[in-house]
Amino acid sequence: MEVYNHVYLPPRAQLLMVFVIIVQRKPPLLSMSSYASSIRGSTLKRIKLDHVAILVKNFDEALSCFKKLLELSDDDIIIARGLEDGEDVVDAAFLELGGAYIEIFSPAKPDGAMSKALEERGEGLHHICFSTTDLESELERVKGLGLTLIDEKPRVDKFGVKYFYIHPRATYRTLVCFIQAWRRTGPNSWEAETRAK
Repeated sequence: MEVYNHVYLPPRAQLLMVFVIIVQRKPPLLSMSSYASSIRGSTLKRIKLDHVAILVKNFDEALSCFKKLLELSDDDIIIARGLEDGEDVVDAAFLELGGAYIEIFSPAKPDGAMSKALEERGEGLHHICFSTTDLESELERVKGLGLTLIDEKPRVDKFGVKYFYIHPRATYRTLVCFIQAWRRTGPNSWEAETRAK
């Protein structure tokens, strides 16, 4: 399998691009990576890995550990204490790494769902999250796949960013989240991206 710029390009398409370069003796109008993107549809643009979330008991210790491990500065980290997640409240940090984030979070509500999750399952990987520019459409698409959802409609965090969860029984015991694409607006905040018209 030939790979170019992390996108698989079928052998026939590769041969066609080489032929165009040889015949024209100049760069083709369409690059191989953009050609690959066009023939594979809009999925590459529509859905991206946003973050991987790790649930911990001691927020400050875990944050310090991963900050040192990944050699990150304060500018690479968004900290949101008291972040509402449905009816629960958590302290969360988003560590920027290679275009995606690692989320470190811990319960901030003693009797909340995350406190119960820690008691039952302990610390570790909690969920993976994908971002999309059109969350409502993705929710309808996921419903159409027949997957069991935790959220029949999107949740909204205190920054106005929408998201929903798919039940782990539908995704091989992995909790999957979809979130509206967001952008960083400061050292400790973010907001939903305005969808391009």
